[in-house]
Amino acid sequence: MKITLGQNLRELRNKNNITQEQLAEALEVSPQAVSRWENEAAFPDISLLPVIANYFDVTTDYLLGVDTVHKQKEIDKAVETDQKLRSEGKTKESVRFLREKAKEFPSGHVILHRLACSLFSLYHQSGEKFSAEETSAMASEAAELCKRALKYCGGDQLFIGQCKQTLALNYVEMGEKERAEEIADTLPSFWCSREMVHPKTVERREALKEYQNNLLMLTDAVIITMGRIKSCENYTDGQLLELSSVREKLILLLAGENPDWLNERLFNLALIRAKIYLKSGEKEKLGEELKKLSKYARNYEERGEGRGYGVFWLSECGNCIGDSTKHSPESLYDVLNNFIEKNGIKV
Repeated sequence: MKITLGQNLRELRNKNNITQEQLAEALEVSPQAVSRWENEAAFPDISLLPVIANYFDVTTDYLLGVDTVHKQKEIDKAVETDQKLRSEGKTKESVRFLREKAKEFPSGHVILHRLACSLFSLYHQSGEKFSAEETSAMASEAAELCKRALKYCGGDQLFIGQCKQTLALNYVEMGEKERAEEIADTLPSFWCSREMVHPKTVERREALKEYQNNLLMLTDAVIITMGRIKSCENYTDGQLLELSSVREKLILLLAGENPDWLNERLFNLALIRAKIYLKSGEKEKLGEELKKLSKYARNYEERGEGRGYGVFWLSECGNCIGDSTKHSPESLYDVLNNFIEKNGIKV
């Protein structure tokens, strides 16, 4: 087992903006001693280890990097199990599972962040009904998990950005928008993001793959952003129809006629239109949307592992069913059948 105290100590000190002199003063040792520890030319007395751990609010195991390889394998295994739960829409089960794993790995930043994300999905996206107090408690728990994850994650800038995003979103749900804004202001702008810069640093084939995945991500981001525009105003049914149709056309234009997991987005857009046509009594148009709903449900639920997209500009992008996240165990077939039965629609 390799002891990584020096590296971990340096990372903790830098992360907390503490100089060697400040740490030395707090521990009542010389700055030279701290320097030797960080360079692993010497190690602190064993009696100082819990003092140093308490100073940085970490465990001694974290400080020493105890059994790092074995621990990482166990965390990877837990992530794989949780991803399967998420892909099946089992959000409650994901929360229960990750809460147990967070006890086992109290400094496992990936586990902590995944638990925060599952809590957010449970109260915000799963369709479950919670009281205001329950929602606030889950948002507060998720925020605290994010803060712990940031403390233990080291210098992984991609993870830091993702974790800060989750933290800000939970602050919004808690009504603490000023704190959320402060965090949002620390994130890089779109044009300075990893996705925009990194493809420039790799070879052409790898750059092509990154650019294509970026296009897919941006397509989804545009659709989500237009949905958020929808929620900002009380638009008329006519405007909602137009907005959903534009979003549908954008997906089909950029990702092709059978755009893999984006079929779920297409399904939800068709469902918006179906509800409006049902309300207005336009049976012919409702029938057209029901046909689309059936097609999009079939394309999504029966998509094959590794199947690619139909357009050449997404040739490097493949579907991995296990990587997708559902917010409900219901299939799109279930959603469609429930809509038809609930409204007494004859098909």
